Amino acid sequence: MILTLEDYVSYYKTKGRLVTGQQPKKTLNEKQLLTYFQRYQRSEETKKKHRDEKLERPDPDDQLRQDCWARDGECQYVKLLEEFDTGALKTLQEKAGPLLEKVDVAHVFGKGSHPWMRHDPLNVVLLNRYSHSMIDQGCHPLTGEAITPELKKLFWTMLFDLQGDGQERWNYLEERARTRH
Repeated sequence: MILTLEDYVSYYKTKGRLVTGQQPKKTLNEKQLLTYFQRYQRSEETKKKHRDEKLERPDPDDQLRQDCWARDGECQYVKLLEEFDTGALKTLQEKAGPLLEKVDVAHVFGKGSHPWMRHDPLNVVLLNRYSHSMIDQGCHPLTGEAITPELKKLFWTMLFDLQGDGQERWNYLEERARTRH
């Protein structure tokens, strides 16, 4: 909400500083206060305009999240462990605690190092927050121990195999990461 001139002046007189946090060295007269108020008003209107424009623009990250949830439906690592190793699933439950319940859209090739792949739906899978954090740090998504790039690749291809496109999908992503397009 943008302040009225009266509220702006009242704030200055009670606090001894402007709404923006500026503290003038000398006491401002009415004309100076009006000038500062007009600047404040323009600044607030510009901020509001930018906020409104941002709300009107579709967020590609939101669309990617929705698409990933529609495709995967659940954490792919938990799904993998449920199918092949229930003992490991119990270990994951103990290690991850409440982070097992939080599910993230995890990028295979990171957003920072591969920004051109950020919105590629094949570059994301649903992972619980613990495993996502571990794999991003170059650690085993279950034990937390350091892993080699080969093991990291194996992890991703195993998850992709759940969706029926393991090595093929990895090859596509690796090529895309290498050629920067």
